[in-house]
Amino acid sequence: MDFVQDEWDRLTGQTPEMPDIPQTPQTPVKPETPKPTPKVDDTTTSAPEAVTVEGPEEGTNKFNIFAAAEDEEYNPLIIGHWQCVDRPTWHRVYTEEYSGNGYYWGKEWDEAEDVTEEDLVDYGNGWYEWKMDGADVLELATSDMSESRVPFIYTIKKLSDGDLIYIEQRSSDKRVFKRLNE
Repeated sequence: MDFVQDEWDRLTGQTPEMPDIPQTPQTPVKPETPKPTPKVDDTTTSAPEAVTVEGPEEGTNKFNIFAAAEDEEYNPLIIGHWQCVDRPTWHRVYTEEYSGNGYYWGKEWDEAEDVTEEDLVDYGNGWYEWKMDGADVLELATSDMSESRVPFIYTIKKLSDGDLIYIEQRSSDKRVFKRLNE
C-alpha cells in the first residue's frame, strides 16, 4: 500500500484519503502430494529407435510421435549430414547451432550445380534456419541478396540413425536421404 500511496503523491502532489482495509489472515497452502513416477526401463543406453510413420491419411500430421523430450526442441536423430538417394549430389546438414527464436542453422548444396560445401558463404545462400514441430520440419531458406526468408515445410515419414524420409508439403515430393558418417 505504501508504494501506491507514494506513486499517488509523486504524480499528483497531494495525498488522497485512503480507507483502512482490514487485512485477512492468510492460511498456509498445503503442499501438493507428489505424483508417483511411472516405471521406466532404464537398462538401455542407446539412441532412440527408428520410427516409421504410416498415417491413416497420407499427408496429414494427426499424431506427434517425433516430438522431442520436454527439455529438447527437436529429435536429435535429425542432426548430421544427409545425402539424397535419388540425387546423390544433393546434401543437407542439420546442425545444433542455435540461430535464435527457436530455430537452428542448417545448410544444403548440390554438386550438380557446381556448388560444394566450401562454396557456401556463412549464413547466406545455401543456409537455412530450421525447427521441428511434431513430425514437421519448418525451414526458412536464407539469401545473400535480401533479408527475406523463404519458408518450406517437410513432414517426416521416417527418421533413424541412417535414414531420413520426408514429404515436402508444397510440392508433395517424397525425398529419401541417407546419413553420411563423417
